[in-house]
Amino acid sequence: MKNPHCLRTLCLLPLLAVALVLVPGCSLKQAYPAKSTFTLEAIRGGTPARTSPAVLRVRPFTAVAPFDERMFRSRIDDVRFESDFYNEFIFTPRTLMSDQTRLWLQSAGLFGAVLDPSSKAEATHILEGSVNALYADLRDVAAPKAVMELRLLLLKDSSASPEIVLDKTYRQAVTLENRQPATLAAGWSKGLVQILTALEQDLAGKIATLR
Repeated sequence: MKNPHCLRTLCLLPLLAVALVLVPGCSLKQAYPAKSTFTLEAIRGGTPARTSPAVLRVRPFTAVAPFDERMFRSRIDDVRFESDFYNEFIFTPRTLMSDQTRLWLQSAGLFGAVLDPSSKAEATHILEGSVNALYADLRDVAAPKAVMELRLLLLKDSSASPEIVLDKTYRQAVTLENRQPATLAAGWSKGLVQILTALEQDLAGKIATLR
């Protein structure tokens, strides 16, 4: 004959297992992936270009929705976008791009000085920018792309009526080797380098007007 105490213990084991799951602190928690943060970087190579006496102030960029937030975004088809909660920029894209643009133009040497928004110095020209697109284009599975579009506006500062010197939209779609977040961030940085290279060339063509 089986020991009644043993039978009672065997009957209670399933109930005990359920209780352990329900008791706070004893539940099995699902492990979620850690968040990763990335930056954008555009480093200019080569020697500085011909300098104009003009003084440029780079205003903080703006961004159109939904590209005004830090989360990475992917375009799945012609009408659908997805947000990536676990991969994001360390700051908003508009902040990163305006800072990188200012540093690039400081290195380019096209202007006598390039000021940040907080500077009290007088500027002869203003650069404004808008982030119009920033996403991973996954519509072609075999060739994902890092897409970036900026509208850049150069104004000759005047108390009466600012003059538009340049108003141009720059777009780059960099083909990626894979869909990893680090590869995507590197693709965006490459696209930003290409855009700022084109901007510098456009400004160099207008150097005579920058007075």
